Amino acid sequence: MRRSPIILLVALLLLSSACKSKLEGTPLADPAVPVGLAPAASGVRQLAAKTLTDDQVALFGRHGDGETIPFLIGETTKFSLLKACSQPLPLGERAVRAAQSTWSAMEKGTASVSQAIGYYEATPGSAVLAEVKQALACGSHESGSGPARIAGEVPLPVITGADAQYAFCDAPYAPSYNPQGPAHPGSCYLLMAKASYATTVQLTPWEMNGQEPLRDMLTKIAPMVADALGR
Repeated sequence: MRRSPIILLVALLLLSSACKSKLEGTPLADPAVPVGLAPAASGVRQLAAKTLTDDQVALFGRHGDGETIPFLIGETTKFSLLKACSQPLPLGERAVRAAQSTWSAMEKGTASVSQAIGYYEATPGSAVLAEVKQALACGSHESGSGPARIAGEVPLPVITGADAQYAFCDAPYAPSYNPQGPAHPGSCYLLMAKASYATTVQLTPWEMNGQEPLRDMLTKIAPMVADALGR
């Protein structure tokens, strides 16, 4: 059965009028920005602003540019500044936003730099750091290459602008590719907190002789980290 042209014309006019009324009453979302991503993107930018910059890291040798990547916090994926002896850290799991940045060393004698930062909203970052420090008393933690023994705290000058700070280095270890060779210096870490933020900066050596260069880097980089947290 063929429809009357008049009936089709009336139907099209009614549909056009309804669409126009709906569009005028409801603003259209920008198709280039999916709904729900704007707050998340804003949070990552805020965290990125409180981390080290490429120029600051470049003061310690040639590195690749860093990129801040959000940490997806969920029911089974909790953010942590450090994992000490697999102990649960209730305060450390309260982060509502978190991100990570890495700068790879591009020449020998330089250390790769990575930074993790969390925003804890109603929980002071200093309380989170104190919890991590207490957990590290067990003597080891989970590093990127497996369990690592802690060599001890690295004393640093009190940094102006930080609510709390703590630094330590891993004990040297024999690399798996050359167990009988000279001990490889372990990584060194700086933990710092200000307001509701807490961060960990890890320095991983690339064929550096001993840990003295890393300890010197910790001393020099600490004020930069405090300055970034205060932005």
